Amino acid sequence: MSFQTLRSVKFQDCDPAGIVFYPRYFEMLDEAVEDWLLQAGTWHYPSDGNAFEAGPQIARIEVEFHRPSRLGDQLVFELRLQGFDERRMKISASVFSGNEQRLRAFLDLGWTGNERSEGGARLPSLLQHKLARTIDA
Repeated sequence: MSFQTLRSVKFQDCDPAGIVFYPRYFEMLDEAVEDWLLQAGTWHYPSDGNAFEAGPQIARIEVEFHRPSRLGDQLVFELRLQGFDERRMKISASVFSGNEQRLRAFLDLGWTGNERSEGGARLPSLLQHKLARTIDA
């Protein structure tokens, strides 16, 4: 299962030299994960305007930075599901601008919610079902 989303590098993402401040990539990766889950229909924002009860969270991340990105660059975020269990998803992410790879990341995603249990909340059953179908396909 893979997902791609496009994002422009904005002024707010950059240091005074116009280069993406590396910690901003973590926010961009989190945004790409949210976009993926929303588009897949496996998660949604609360419709009543109340605080969310559950959602994805990055539990662990490992990143290799290859080339800097600059103000105005168009970045393609490509997420690929590597595996999952009832509490975690393993995702690889690549970020490109044109043919240049800017970074590669490996994410362990957990689920946060009101459920208090050893090892974190379980992934929603709808999400687990859709993930299983894509891996088995």
